[in-house]
Order: sequence, then C-alpha cells, then structure tokens
Amino acid sequence: MYKVLLNALKITTLIVLCSFGSCNTVVQPPKPVDTLPEFEGGIEIGLINNSEIEEASGIVASRNFEGMHWVHNDSGDRNRIFLIDNKGIWKGNFYLDGAANRDWEGIAMAKMEDGNNYIFVGEIGDNNNVQNNKYFIYIVKEPTAMPQNGEEVLLNGLKTVAFSYPDGSKDAETLLVDQKTKDIYIISKSTTGTENIYTIPFPYSYTSNNEAKLLGKISINQATSGDISITNDEILIKNYFQIFYWKLKTNETIKQALLRKYDKTVPYKSELQGEAIAFGVKNEGYYTLSETTPFNDLKKLFYYKKK
Repeated sequence: MYKVLLNALKITTLIVLCSFGSCNTVVQPPKPVDTLPEFEGGIEIGLINNSEIEEASGIVASRNFEGMHWVHNDSGDRNRIFLIDNKGIWKGNFYLDGAANRDWEGIAMAKMEDGNNYIFVGEIGDNNNVQNNKYFIYIVKEPTAMPQNGEEVLLNGLKTVAFSYPDGSKDAETLLVDQKTKDIYIISKSTTGTENIYTIPFPYSYTSNNEAKLLGKISINQATSGDISITNDEILIKNYFQIFYWKLKTNETIKQALLRKYDKTVPYKSELQGEAIAFGVKNEGYYTLSETTPFNDLKKLFYYKKK
C-alpha cells in the first residue's frame, strides 16, 4: 500500500512540475501540412506590339532583365528569340548563332554549374512525325546587356543537345528544366488522352546523340506548354483548355511529382490558340500568351497573380 501511494505521489508531482515548465519531456510539433496556393483570375496586362511575334508558342521569365520575358515563334521563323516586357512591349531580337528554327515549341531557363543563367530552346515540334526521330535542344547563356534602339543581337557560344526518343518520332511542345538537377523533361503532344513523359538526365552530351528516357505517362491531353518555378517546388502544364498545377511535397522531386496526378487545375482565361505559359521570376504568379489566329490578330499577355 505504501508503494502504491508513493508512486501516485510521484505522478502527481510530475504533473504539477510540468505545469510550471519544469518537465523535460519533449513534445513533438505537428507534422507540417502541405498547402496549395490560390491564384486570381487572369487579367490582360498588355498586347504584343511587334507584328513579327505572330506564333508565340513559348514564354519564360528572364533572370537578368527584371520584368522581362523571352518568347519565340513556332515553326518557320528565323533562329531568334524576342525580349518583351510585362506589358508586351518588344525590346529586341536575339539570334542563336548556329541554330535553326525547324519547329521550336518550348523554352525554359536554369542557372547552370558555372553560376550563369541559360536559356533552353526546344526544337521538339513534329506535327506529322516526319523528323526521323531527330530533335534538338539549344542552350545559350542569357545576355546581360539590353539592346539599344531595337538592335539585333547575335548570341554566341551555343550548345546543342541532340536527342531521340526510345520509341520513335514524337510531337512535343512542353519543355521543362529541373532547377536543381538540370535534368530536362519533355512532354509529348497527342490526342490519346494521356501523354508520355521523357527525360534527358544531366549531364547531357553536346557531342553525341542523347537517348531520352521514357518515365511514364501523364493524364493530360495535348500538352502545349509548361514551366517549373525558380524555387523548383511548383509545376505548371497547360493544354488548350486547362492549366494543371503541382506543388511539390516535402522532399519530393520533380520526377516524382510528374509521375503522380496533378494537385489541381488553376484559373485560365480561354485563348483561341494559347500555347505558352511561364511562372513569374519572383514566383508571384504566372503568365500566358497566345498565337495569332485567323479569328484573333491581337496577341494578349495575361497575368494570374498568386493570392
């Protein structure tokens, strides 16, 4: 009986001491809950004022020019990218020395191992599967000097990643670059209801052909564009009708995220031929841009702000 009373007294004393902050028992904090951001509806923030930007099929936020974006035309244009501001005002043309625009369909950016920002341009379009399974990704250092009076600038030092698919020719319009690993991801474009996910792991070869690896499928039909945030924890992929959004979970990789279902769809103001999407460089929202069509010759830049 004495021992029972003693034990009870010890327990009571422990409870009292803990209530006054004298207890050393470690209480584990609750596990963080992954939350998804919300985005406002799209607002028109500008019209592209350069008539030569008529088939804008890719857009990416500049890292070296604040408030600017790089865009490019679809097939048949010259080997150039355009610099525009966040109101759609054209600032200059930049030519990729040694490249050709057979069917450019994607653009991305990443900071590489030398500490410089690089632009990735995807020669990945193949509407009729006629390119004999030969595709290219052009990589060039982002310029740091703003063109003056609309001058044309030649970008030297081009690196070319030649690649093929393991399962034959493919049409594709979505080019993504993992900001941490520098792995390249390509999403096919078809009408089957699902698309293939391919990757070219870093380091890539610049002197021989790279065979892209098939990772799996994604439940999106006719993917037209995508982007990975500069913080490497958000992904956007769009088709003509919707925008699909992923928020990486704790310790999740880009590869793991792409192989699971998207988290949700986010706002999209329907465009007749909308093929371009990009996160803002400060992760404050995303932008979309459409091509010129026979029914719409106004190329509008839309912005969707993160709440």
